[in-house]
Amino acid sequence: MRLEDARRAALPVLLRLLGDPVWAQAVPMVLSTLIENSEELQKAATDADAVRALAAILTQPSADACVREGALRALGSLCMSRDEVRRQLIDAKVSMRVWGGRRGGRQDVESV
Repeated sequence: MRLEDARRAALPVLLRLLGDPVWAQAVPMVLSTLIENSEELQKAATDADAVRALAAILTQPSADACVREGALRALGSLCMSRDEVRRQLIDAKVSMRVWGGRRGGRQDVESV
């Protein structure tokens, strides 16, 4: 199995685990790393409604900084080069939370 095939197989599992409180700590950052350099996986994640799921994390008051960082990084990867994904993020009504996360401190998160 090629690495890209393994990543493609892992994507739906990670997306299902986004809503699982047991895995909530790790999944956003792992998802971010998985899709970071793959337009194919970014499109697949977008088609699977990842923007909505990641945006929901940003609205949870109980989400800690690491979970929010992973969600912001994944959203940044998804929104980097596709206007329709940026529109989905705006429609999710979390743009102020994204901006707040961007200004929240860590320099390496500011690329979102």
